[in-house]
Order: sequence, then structure tokens, then C-alpha cells
Amino acid sequence: MRWLVMVLGAGLPLWSATADDLLAAANAAVPADELTVGNPARANAIAALVDTPGLAAGERTALLAALAEAWLDALEPAKATAAISEILAAASATPALRERAMLAWVAAWQVRVQAAETPLPDPVTAVAALDPAHPPSVRVQARALAARARAALMRREPAAMVDLDAAITLLASADPGERVPMYALRLTAMEAAGATPDEVRIFLQAHRDDPAATISAEAALTGVQKLSGQPAPPLRLKRLDGKGGMLSLADLKPGAPVLIDVFATWCKPCAQMAPAVTALATRWQPRGVEVLGVSLDTPDTIGALPAWIASHGINYPIVGDGLGWDSEFAAAWHIDSIPRLILLDGAGVIVSADLGGATIEEVERNVDQAVQRLLDPKGAGPAPVPVPSAAPAKPIVDDGIP
Repeated sequence: MRWLVMVLGAGLPLWSATADDLLAAANAAVPADELTVGNPARANAIAALVDTPGLAAGERTALLAALAEAWLDALEPAKATAAISEILAAASATPALRERAMLAWVAAWQVRVQAAETPLPDPVTAVAALDPAHPPSVRVQARALAARARAALMRREPAAMVDLDAAITLLASADPGERVPMYALRLTAMEAAGATPDEVRIFLQAHRDDPAATISAEAALTGVQKLSGQPAPPLRLKRLDGKGGMLSLADLKPGAPVLIDVFATWCKPCAQMAPAVTALATRWQPRGVEVLGVSLDTPDTIGALPAWIASHGINYPIVGDGLGWDSEFAAAWHIDSIPRLILLDGAGVIVSADLGGATIEEVERNVDQAVQRLLDPKGAGPAPVPVPSAAPAKPIVDDGIP
């Protein structure tokens, strides 16, 4: 056989061969174009060497572990499980090999689920019964929980999140890399359950001390979502409302919530939104909420601001630097679309970096609810009665920007 010839040709005595030696020979014997998922060539090559004469019991068990994993790559879970059973029955199996075998068993269970093989045992219970004399490690228990969660996710069952939370807890002392896949799957489960970006952010914020959650947040959240729950970036811009001078967040009323409206006169959806923002200002300014408009107008369009302010009855400050999308403000605040409504609490922390909605009515409702929660977290006081704005209850449509 080709791989045995290679072993002999290398001058390696068969009776002193190690699992690593034989595995290297098997790997070298398989053409590169056959090293693909679903192809059994590598598994067959390893299987042919498992009973090599003179192979020590411990080395044979190690080779069986590689064989089980190769059968998984070949999508042959039954053959993988047979190798796993041999490992767990072997007196020579070390704790590390037993853990490896149990992890392979969990992976085989997942392959069977994806192939819709039924019925299947509960992986958490079954993996605990595989080797009664050697209980599964924390890693194995966590992987079994994750496997069950994946199956629940396929059926769109909320139990997936419960299992993933348990897996994350089990792996609390492990390397962060062990938990990253669990967080990623947890976020997938939240998305499948219809979680909002804010709910995802709150979940990640609750785990902010875990480096694995930070890694997952970097991959899962957009720049604007990452701002929520964080102190507001610096904001100090020129006044564009005829008052002159500069204005910063610190110049506003100390301890007051701030609603920031990011807009531009050339933005048609902003024109649709403007009457609603004026109505929100009228509604909430008497309750101590500061409203601030930030213009992303350019030198070509900034001259339209006086008419914009007059036509919409704006009585709150308007600031900007006349640089449009090139503004440092736009970069620091992750402004990639407008109109954008941002709410800060009294301590300058961003409560929501995008109080958007499909319609103007929905936007007003989102703002009203968010501001009311800030001013009256216990829900004791009534919100002001909304005054209908001139904005129609229709979808906010982006008709293009220059």
C-alpha cells in the first residue's frame, strides 16, 4: 500500500512508529485534490494504519482519535462514532484523548442533526453517559450545550439562548477563544428571535468585562450601535443659526437629556422629518430636554439654512462645520445616513444612537418613549400629549443625496 511503502522507504521501523509518524505518512499519501469535505480518502488512509504491527496501545488510541475526526470530515458520523467507542473503551486513553473523543462525539451528533437523522438522543445527557467512569470535561459539556442550542435554533426555539448562556458560564475560566463561538451563536439566536440592535447591545454591554464578548461585539455591531451606552464623543461646532460663536455639549443645561437631530437641507427625508423634530422639541423642552440640530450641509448648501430654520419654526440651536460627510463630527459619531436622532442622558451617555423608524409617527413614538424613560424611569408621570405635526404618517423615503 502506498502509505506503508512511504513509511518503509523512510527507514522507519514499523515496531517503533508513533501515531504522529503514521498520521504524517497517511496525509502524504492522499492527493491534495482528495482532501475535501465528504471525501473518505484520508480516513481510509488512516484506517489502514490503525492496526500497524508493533504499534503501542497508547499510540493506537491516539491514531483512533485522528481517525474519528477524519471520518467526521468525510461526513461519516457512524464510522466516527465506532472509532470514538474504541477510544473510550481503551485503558490506554489519556484524559486528553477521552476529551478529544467526546468532542468528536458531539461533532458527530451535529452532523447527524444536519442530515435530519431521527430520533437522536439529547446530546447533553448522552455525552455524560458515554464514559461513566470519566465524566465529560467542562469543554465537552459546553460543546454539548452548544450543539443542542444549534438544533433548537434550527427549530427556532428560544431554549437555544438558555443553553448558550449556560455554555458561556461553564467556559468562564477558559481561554476567551473558547467562548467567542458561543457568543457568536448567542447573537445569531437573538437575531432569529427578533431581537433589536439595542437588545443585542444591552446583552453585550452586560458582558463587557469578557474579552470574548468584546471580540463578538466588534464583529456583530455596526459603528453606530457600538456608541449606545458609551459617553458621547466630543462635540464643539460653529453656530449656524445666526447666533455666532461655538457651541459644545457642555454649554447646554448641565444634567439635562439632549436630543440631537443630524440633518442637511439637501436631504429630502430630513425635510420630511423636520416638522416632527420641531414637534418633539415643543413637547419636551418644557420638561428640561435640550434639543440640538447638527447640520451636515456643505459650502454649496449651507446658505439654505436660514430659510430651513424659518420654515420649520426651529427654536433650538443649529451647529455644524460646513464640511458635510467630511465633518469630524460625522466620523466620530459614526454618521453614515441621515436623518439621525440621537438621545443622550443627563450624564452625557448615549442612550440611543439611532432613534429611527419606518415612518415619522414611529420615530416620534420611539423618541417619546425613550425620553419618558429617562425623565421618569419608574413610570410615575404622564408623558405630554403629542401635538400632531405637519409631517404625514408615511414611510421616510431616501430620494437620494448629492
